[in-house]
Amino acid sequence: MPFPLLLALAFASTAVLAGFFGAFTTFSSFAFDCHELLAARRFGLFAANVLGQNLLGIFGLAAGILLGARWLRG
Repeated sequence: MPFPLLLALAFASTAVLAGFFGAFTTFSSFAFDCHELLAARRFGLFAANVLGQNLLGIFGLAAGILLGARWLRG
């Protein structure tokens, strides 16, 4: 196998693993925080956490799509 292809495969596998484990730890932290808020019966903060996390995620997604589209257009 040529060296550039091996290098590309190594980079891709590293990126996929880093993305997977990064997402896994982010989600587990979110779930833990939600659980702790519910266990402490802090329902308002729980709702604010869930709503805020989801709204920020949707905003980030929309911003990424718009910036990506603008970048592709040149």
